[in-house]
Amino acid sequence: MKLVTYRKNSDCTVHFGFILENKVFSFKELKGKLSLPAQGLDDIYSYVTDIDAHHGNARTFQEKIAGTDNHAALPHSSLDDIQILPPIPEPAALLDFGLSPRHLINSGRTLMKHELPWPLSSIVSRIVARSLAKPDLSALKYYKGNHNEISGPGDTVHWPVYTSYLDVEPELAFITGLRKINDTMMPVVAGYCILNDVSARDVQFPEMIGLGLTRSKDFYRSNGLGPFLVTPDELEDPLDLNVSVTIGDRFTWHGTTAEYAAPPAAILDYLKDIFAVMPGTVIGMGTIPGCCGLDNDLWLCPGDAIDISFDVLGTLSQKIPDTAPSNTSRWRKRKELEQ
Repeated sequence: MKLVTYRKNSDCTVHFGFILENKVFSFKELKGKLSLPAQGLDDIYSYVTDIDAHHGNARTFQEKIAGTDNHAALPHSSLDDIQILPPIPEPAALLDFGLSPRHLINSGRTLMKHELPWPLSSIVSRIVARSLAKPDLSALKYYKGNHNEISGPGDTVHWPVYTSYLDVEPELAFITGLRKINDTMMPVVAGYCILNDVSARDVQFPEMIGLGLTRSKDFYRSNGLGPFLVTPDELEDPLDLNVSVTIGDRFTWHGTTAEYAAPPAAILDYLKDIFAVMPGTVIGMGTIPGCCGLDNDLWLCPGDAIDISFDVLGTLSQKIPDTAPSNTSRWRKRKELEQ
């Protein structure tokens, strides 16, 4: 299923529903028309508290409508008549892993190019590449993102005043739910979506060698999520998805989730030995190699339109502000920002 959280253009009410044949059906509206079990379908937050039971209820609604001769007669909306919100507008937590070694190598090379003089940058890059080529899967590394700064499809992300090198990071993300296993509620994958981890690259390196990522990642609207929550029964293999990123008409990058060093199940197994993973937690798996500015040393400009597309998951489209607030940076000034 493709589950969606949205508002109609005609009012401010938030709906939770699903997409069928390019029509959007609200569980809230269907409950008044169909006498079917609807527990856990009020919103995404109730849905993730018991995945098996609530997904079963959602599937019952979908199958009932699909088997109806004239399901268009039931209350629904077109995609043009709604504003799609992030799949979970207020996550319980946001964690981001670095499970794409080639991205880490590429981005490390670019960081060193801007941070250190040649030939020291080249020497350090080779050392970093050797250390990252074979990730240690016994100790997966992640950082905590700002789960209060979520943006959605169609939103304009923020350009902080302290950066000239704004960047996107397309990632496969999953949202956690709970499943009863041997009378114990355990964390599982509730569904998948796209994460755009917007980043300020010219302030990132000092934070990496200090207390951790803060200003480079946690600014206003810096975590894009969308467009749908695709349930696991619709996604046969999350590590077999083609990815494309377009930056206006300037750049097009291609990648694949096949380069991730570990699957979502391994991430959850790792985390549950550390702390209780709350339902509604967003977990990013890492940047798709070759699909961000840092990997390519190519950078966003004011007014850019961003389209991040994953097989099955759809396209997360977002916008860059029309103006950059400054052209001051630890790195060299960008001529295109002065223009």
